[in-house]
Amino acid sequence: MQCGGPPILLTAYTVKAGTVLQMAPQLAALKAKHLQYVCDAGVSGVGAALAAGAFVCTLARLWSLKWENHHKEALWRVAANACWAFPRHASERARGVTVDPCWACGVDMQDGDRRHWFWDCTVALSLRESMGMAMGFLPEEALSAFSREELWLVRPPAGLAPPVWDVVCLAAMSALDFGRQRMVMAGLAARAKLPSARVLSIGLAVVADFWGRLQTFVTLGIRPKGWDAVPFAHPFISRAVGDGMVLRLPYDADSPPPSP
Repeated sequence: MQCGGPPILLTAYTVKAGTVLQMAPQLAALKAKHLQYVCDAGVSGVGAALAAGAFVCTLARLWSLKWENHHKEALWRVAANACWAFPRHASERARGVTVDPCWACGVDMQDGDRRHWFWDCTVALSLRESMGMAMGFLPEEALSAFSREELWLVRPPAGLAPPVWDVVCLAAMSALDFGRQRMVMAGLAARAKLPSARVLSIGLAVVADFWGRLQTFVTLGIRPKGWDAVPFAHPFISRAVGDGMVLRLPYDADSPPPSP
């Protein structure tokens, strides 16, 4: 009755049904957060509600992926606006309270912490450039290789196989959250805008973290659903002889990675 639905017969009552009844307010709040996340990703108008529903199905698909859950946690937190300091900053801005700027860029993140840390920040640009180069783009074109909607909502760009893009998005969001945490802790310690050398170091660490996560997935050797559709020369992770996996770096393994 609290959910506005029909009564549940005692003979049809299950633990799942009871959990849904008990968690109804929390699920409604989470639905609203996912809708805001979809809007922040770039979807607007009547399509936002449909995209939010589709994103829930995407999360279910990603959760079933055979990979350690700590590689998936960042996307869940970002989508629910549950990263550390995000809600606090939002409420403080609403009250007109000045919050800490980005310690890397010095900007006040008027578009929100989530948009900045996971897309606009200098550290995020380092990873986006590396990802764009892995997709075959030149360094000056790499930042436009994919959109925020494609990354945040795990929608593969043209030419990329969904099974690989699922892993790439999880690794990217986790690496960006890793960089955000390092940047915040370094900034709180210094209480000032970080030197460019320090920002460069964190950017390189984020790129290394991203490729390291992809390497751990390749090492597992567990082919996700739809793997047979992945080409043999696919960006990021490609098929090998015998349907094995190969990590494809955007640069020669004997040369250093591109600078952020």
